[in-house]
Amino acid sequence: ILFLFMSLMNRYINLKNILWIFTFFYLISNPNKFAFDISFHLVFLACFSIIYLNFLFEKINIHTYKKAFLISIFTTIFIMPYIFYIFSGISLLSFISNLLGAIVVSLITILGFLSILFSFIFNDLNYFISFILKLFIDYFILLGDIFFGFYLDYKGNKINLFFIVLIYVIYLIIYFLFFMKTKIKI
Repeated sequence: ILFLFMSLMNRYINLKNILWIFTFFYLISNPNKFAFDISFHLVFLACFSIIYLNFLFEKINIHTYKKAFLISIFTTIFIMPYIFYIFSGISLLSFISNLLGAIVVSLITILGFLSILFSFIFNDLNYFISFILKLFIDYFILLGDIFFGFYLDYKGNKINLFFIVLIYVIYLIIYFLFFMKTKIKI
């Protein structure tokens, strides 16, 4: 909502601030869910990495498909330790499935919105859009079925939380060292 409001007012949109404001209000409104909600943690980690990597790639002048490809790969790398900690395993081909799935998710979202919008006005057009939407959803489910077989399961004890936190500290150190090396203002 804040993003849309700032866009309508033609104001500069700082996604980093929006992420932290949203996180703060979520923490205040629901501290228990904030601490134990795995889906929130995954969404936050993904948004955090996407926003900060996008900022980084804009500063070093990487654009278009190359940027989307790199952000997808680095976001997957960024959330993998947490996924491994929570689920005791990771998908070995999640890089590929995320790239192939990201293309379709945008189309599914747009077609889903159009299907809802046209269901009230043009019933025949809605059937056509729903048919196309079902094809994309079936493709997305097929991706999940294909790549689910390449899952690395850790059968030992649960990974220590300290180890996971250490990985994220190393990620942040690498990120800030890169900024210092390239002399980019954060």
